[in-house]
Amino acid sequence: MRRAALSKMRTGAGAFSSEHDEVHEDETDETAELTAREIVNATEILNLKWKEDAGFQLPGRGAYSKDSERTQRHHRQLNREAATGSKKMTDFFSPKENIQVTEDGSESSKKRARIQDVGPKYDIEEALDALEKISSIGKSQAFSSISAYDHSRHLTTKLYLLRLREGHPKVGSSLSIAKEVWSKGDYMARCIRHWGKEFLETGELRPHQQGAHSKVLSLAEDEDFKEKCLVWLRSQKAENRSPMSLKKFIEEELFPKMTGNGLLKTTIHEDTCRRYLLLWGFTFNEHHKNVYMDGHEREDVKKNRKEWSAFMMEVDKRMSKFEEVDNENGNGTD
Repeated sequence: MRRAALSKMRTGAGAFSSEHDEVHEDETDETAELTAREIVNATEILNLKWKEDAGFQLPGRGAYSKDSERTQRHHRQLNREAATGSKKMTDFFSPKENIQVTEDGSESSKKRARIQDVGPKYDIEEALDALEKISSIGKSQAFSSISAYDHSRHLTTKLYLLRLREGHPKVGSSLSIAKEVWSKGDYMARCIRHWGKEFLETGELRPHQQGAHSKVLSLAEDEDFKEKCLVWLRSQKAENRSPMSLKKFIEEELFPKMTGNGLLKTTIHEDTCRRYLLLWGFTFNEHHKNVYMDGHEREDVKKNRKEWSAFMMEVDKRMSKFEEVDNENGNGTD
């Protein structure tokens, strides 16, 4: 067949022509070898060219990284065999045990019992009494020792324990309190159940940690910023020391000097300036104009005034009274 293909007529582009050539049976032998002349003729016909720099290399296997699936299975099997007979990790963290001792002083037959967990510090009644003392608004000393949020937590815990004492379910009670008191849902209900359990077990609620480790530094803690603001505030009159005036000073003068950019306007809220003033030791007082008293409320002045008034009333009885003259009628009376 190869010899038949070589002998078949082709066009100038190398394609087979439409003319059919006869193929002899002896030429269909695939084992027949081509002569050198036939190879040269076939190369010329097919327009084959061989480049000297051409190379041929069979695709080889990639670099072995020792992490094939088969190798990993083998390593896991080796690890399992090596760990045979050794203790598990959970054995080192099992609950503490004690050996039961019989009345005659001998140990029981390898019977071990777990130490009972410590019971709750408070029952519901004791917890409610403690919460009543902590959350009482009437006692200023107890109320001032906790923040407003912690006070709300204690009140919520008290309401939750009251409902548990009445026999209401935990989930239903926490959900209703979260909706009625906090206007929230499932998350706050879980927090309420946690607060109740924590207070029964420990007798207290852990301090609220939100914002305790703030990652943002306040401008009030910057020494340069604070010093420049204090210098400006002390140079102003008392009636001009207000959060709004401090806000204008920071935005129009201090920020452009500190940032070096007068085009980009940086703003600060008036409430922030008010907090800065309180933090730096300023207090709010109403400003009144000075009033000079002439002493007209002294006792001697009052006594003198009464004597003078009585004397003038007696004199007034003997004084002449004049009436206005009517010019149109020409009448007038003394």
